[in-house]
Amino acid sequence: MVRRSVEGARWHAPQGQYEAYRIEFEPFFLAFNPVGVALEVLMADEVPDFGVHFQLLDDARPVVEASLERTGGVRDEDYYTLSVRYEVLEQVADVVGALEAQQKEPRTFGPNVYAATRSDPEELN
Repeated sequence: MVRRSVEGARWHAPQGQYEAYRIEFEPFFLAFNPVGVALEVLMADEVPDFGVHFQLLDDARPVVEASLERTGGVRDEDYYTLSVRYEVLEQVADVVGALEAQQKEPRTFGPNVYAATRSDPEELN
């Protein structure tokens, strides 16, 4: 559903390595592991080592955090629902998309950019 509704999303899905799965966005830098999100929702608890939290550029993080704070807190029982996770994703994508639109020169974030941020340098080839 994310790939169909948020422009520029693509999968990074190394065979059989579910903890390494990511949805990555080309028009702006944002990535997360949807398998990890689904596991957290099913277990109603954090799942370590799945890269569930949004990966952002350092300069985007304070702007995104401020935007999320303005919308208010989330109850624990709501945090572990797919609908709330999706709403937050849409908000974060809107914020980082707007930040990216302010760049003087257009940028795109292809697979090599994301591979350089992970601990698997062999994927840079």
